[in-house]
Amino acid sequence: MDQAKPTNEREAPLRVMGVLIPMAGTMTSFGGMKAAVSSVYNCTMLSDTQVEINTDGSYNVFDENLNCIELNKVENSTRGSVECCQEQAYNFRGYEINSTILSLVGSLVFGFTVGSSVLTSPIIAKLGFRKTGLIGVVFAILALLLTTWSTSFYYWIFTYSVCFGVANNLLYNTGMQMCNKLFPTDFNTAATVIASFGVSLGTSIMTPMTVALTDTYGWRIRNYACCAILLFVAFPAVLLWTQPLEGEELDLAVGKKKSEDDEKDQMVENSEKSKMIHPADKMNLFKSVVFWAWLCGTTAWSLDFVIPLDFAIPFMEENGINRNVAGSVMASLGISELIARVICALTGEQKKISKPMLYIIFSLIGAAACFLPIYGKSTADASETTLSVGLMYTYAIIVGFCAGVLNCLIMACTVDIFGQKRTVEVWGYVNLMLGLGFVGGPPIGAWFTTNIAPDLVYVFYLAIAFFLACAIIMAPIPFKLPSMQPYYADEAELNEKNNNNNSNNNREESAMLKK
Repeated sequence: MDQAKPTNEREAPLRVMGVLIPMAGTMTSFGGMKAAVSSVYNCTMLSDTQVEINTDGSYNVFDENLNCIELNKVENSTRGSVECCQEQAYNFRGYEINSTILSLVGSLVFGFTVGSSVLTSPIIAKLGFRKTGLIGVVFAILALLLTTWSTSFYYWIFTYSVCFGVANNLLYNTGMQMCNKLFPTDFNTAATVIASFGVSLGTSIMTPMTVALTDTYGWRIRNYACCAILLFVAFPAVLLWTQPLEGEELDLAVGKKKSEDDEKDQMVENSEKSKMIHPADKMNLFKSVVFWAWLCGTTAWSLDFVIPLDFAIPFMEENGINRNVAGSVMASLGISELIARVICALTGEQKKISKPMLYIIFSLIGAAACFLPIYGKSTADASETTLSVGLMYTYAIIVGFCAGVLNCLIMACTVDIFGQKRTVEVWGYVNLMLGLGFVGGPPIGAWFTTNIAPDLVYVFYLAIAFFLACAIIMAPIPFKLPSMQPYYADEAELNEKNNNNNSNNNREESAMLKK
């Protein structure tokens, strides 16, 4: 019997996508306001009475007590013009912000967004999807407001990186779990991929918005705008989230009550599966070359993931590209990533090329793309012109597509390599290392381009190294994959498997009785 899902359940991925657009966009567009945040003087929340421009080009800047401070042509860091400036006290009391700490704050939020699931999953199980999502939206708004009102940038490590990161996880983790619950079998991949479109759309939409608002009104006004979008877009979308069907209704939705023929087919299929053994089921993970290759390879890629979001706009500005154009370039990265996710959703079940091999191929393509900004800068320096915008668009489109493919393949690759039984265990380790990589990449890049090679172009050499490391470390996996495919168990292995299953079932029954 064909069971059509209710409309509110069919539309759940779109509602999750609506929440992820402002959530992810606020996080990924951080690079668009780095210059303004790190400036001692900027045009944040300016009024006409605070600044008086003299005929000789100097400024009279008035503090809160209307005491005049004489400044000589202090440039606005966000545009390089001399149209306005801001008193020191309003921008973190005028001290210079360390570039490594600035990058750490921007990347640490990614780590908490990915890595705090261990904290938020019990909350989701206790409160349900809608209540947890509403808490996430409110918590995200409060975190942004605290960040905006802070008087020291170092408070951001707590207010932005930790609090906003955990709030993001409350939305992202909850939304993904809801899609998995509502689409447990049919259309599961499509549902989760459609929901994750919000990450790519958020990058595409909110990076240009961040650049425009920061340049015109300052980074604090940009934060207020993000709060407003969360309140008027994400909050109503979460109100429409739904709890999945339970009990008999859930059984019907997943097709448990089928016709007799279907039930017989299912019994045959289950019987066949019960005779299959996956080599990973008996594997000692910590002694496995494949496990360490997958874990270290994905870590190398995650070190690369945030670098374009964090450094591309400052690099383009430094080499003569207008900030608005730079924001559009980053928007193309998000659109390209979105297209990659769509293609992955449509072609995810192809068998011609193994998923680990695809991972290696797209890592190599990403490494090749990172040569484009290097080539563009060398050409511009030689001809004494600005950096080629077309070259940066090409870079953003290729890297965005690679990021979308690699993002979509992580879970699928883990299942293909380790099988369903060990995937949960392996995924825990992978998630932990992904969080560390997201956190570590930008600070490493900032430190490298400050202390080792003091030019932003060298961050792309670092990106090439990370991509190549990912491909090289993963190289053994495709060769080992044929020996890790499920096989029919012999009688001794089948008896051992059945005994283990019976032991597990007895333990579960004992636990239920104790409860």
